[in-house]
Amino acid sequence: MLIIFLKYKTNNMTTLNITENVQLAKPKCSRKGVEYNAFELVFTVCILDFSIKNKSEILNIDYDTLTNKLKGCSHVVFDKYKDDLKTRTNKIVEAYIEKIHEYRQFVTNLEIQFVYLEGKLLHSPELKELNKGIDNKKAKSDVYIKTTDGTYIGFSIKQDNNCTKTNYSVEKILGDFILDKQQQKEYKKQFSEARKNTLFKGIGSKTVPREKRKMANSLFYNSLGNDNLYWSLIRTEIYEHNDEIKQILVNSMFPTGLPYDIYEFDGNEITKLNVDSDMNSACFEEYIPYYYKKNDITNPRRSEAKMYYQLRVNDKKYRIELRWKGGCKGSVQFQTHPDATDL
Repeated sequence: MLIIFLKYKTNNMTTLNITENVQLAKPKCSRKGVEYNAFELVFTVCILDFSIKNKSEILNIDYDTLTNKLKGCSHVVFDKYKDDLKTRTNKIVEAYIEKIHEYRQFVTNLEIQFVYLEGKLLHSPELKELNKGIDNKKAKSDVYIKTTDGTYIGFSIKQDNNCTKTNYSVEKILGDFILDKQQQKEYKKQFSEARKNTLFKGIGSKTVPREKRKMANSLFYNSLGNDNLYWSLIRTEIYEHNDEIKQILVNSMFPTGLPYDIYEFDGNEITKLNVDSDMNSACFEEYIPYYYKKNDITNPRRSEAKMYYQLRVNDKKYRIELRWKGGCKGSVQFQTHPDATDL
């Protein structure tokens, strides 16, 4: 019999006796491989064996010794997780393990039947059935536990609190509000044309050669105000659909209506995500201070191809960056981070 103990925080209260959190160093989040992120492996293996104390012990684990409890992860995939773990520093991994150990002292004992290490792409038939009909934005667990009584619990695993809470295409979300497919196609074309025309005006091309990427990005630094065709269009459409977008973001961050509880572990604390959100008091709006260094309007503007919004919900503040993942092609994304002043 394997026992796991957890403590967690909800948006309104902390359960039982929560000791003061020991804050870890905040390295820049570097989720290099969405499918095989090392910290999903660390979390899973520590749940399966709480005697583990360091990175080398995980690297030395024989896959075959875990197969009675570990599901959803082949030997090949397990080794790919290990490959990513090899690139992580001992200090960060061991601090992460230490925090997992701290959380086992509290609240709930779960008699574990299986632990599923699957990432966002589900493979196990039972998990696919469990999440049948559920929006992918809500089914965000990387690791699942199944207890001996058949209860499932999901965990969204983050390396640290700098990792994004959402990562969704702005143009797709806006386009999905248009139900007629032909109208939707024409609607989405507006964004593409605004972006390409901005590029053509600045670099003489509607595509971005590698050698002109830096120059092309700089064309989108003027995101505050109405000087940029692309940002102006995005701003106008977000204003028109503000309530709907706010609902999508909040529902994805705090998903309810799931047939299981879901938690997030960010290397510092475990937080319950499937909690009710007060949408009447929630606010989603462009937030001018984020455009300035140190979030202070008396400082110089940031030289970044981004727009900035703030989401306030469940007594928390979140900084939402509208930005590209690479060069300025395709849609920008809603990338949500905790507001640093809330940490």
